[in-house]
Amino acid sequence: MNLKEKIFTWKKARIEPRTTAFPTYANIETVVLLYESEWQERNPAIRTLVRRLQEDDKHVVAWGYCAKHDVLSPNLPDSRIFGLKDFNIFGAPKQSVLEDMQRRQFDVLIDLSKQPILAMRYLAMYTQAAFKIGSRAEDNLYDMLLEVPQGSTEEYSFNQIMHYLKLIQSAD
Repeated sequence: MNLKEKIFTWKKARIEPRTTAFPTYANIETVVLLYESEWQERNPAIRTLVRRLQEDDKHVVAWGYCAKHDVLSPNLPDSRIFGLKDFNIFGAPKQSVLEDMQRRQFDVLIDLSKQPILAMRYLAMYTQAAFKIGSRAEDNLYDMLLEVPQGSTEEYSFNQIMHYLKLIQSAD
């Protein structure tokens, strides 16, 4: 385990436990989508997914990550693409990013990233969401895990997540 991983593990152990709420899809109001941005930052698949959630009257925030220093402004309303300059040398989000993330509360976090990118793992860890969904079990960050086939698209992962999310019936 390298130094960045050790720091991540140390920080994760110091996060306050959160109360998990299993949501009924109809009662979800706010969703944050985490995704790996394309190098050109156009992300047409993410646009489609955001639109689908908005059609169901969900307020959607999309946070992407692109492993380059300077990122452009995203073309989606209420979205942001983080780049290398938003994280410190140890891979953790800078204070300004943390403050922006932690002042918002979401009903559901949907992490569409497929690779264990340290920046994405930090975003998933620090995002304030009552219910977190992802496909990587190694960090124990998610309330619901879905196994998706290697090489599957974000849209495929999203469709699987939505299928199971709509099956949840709770007394929320």
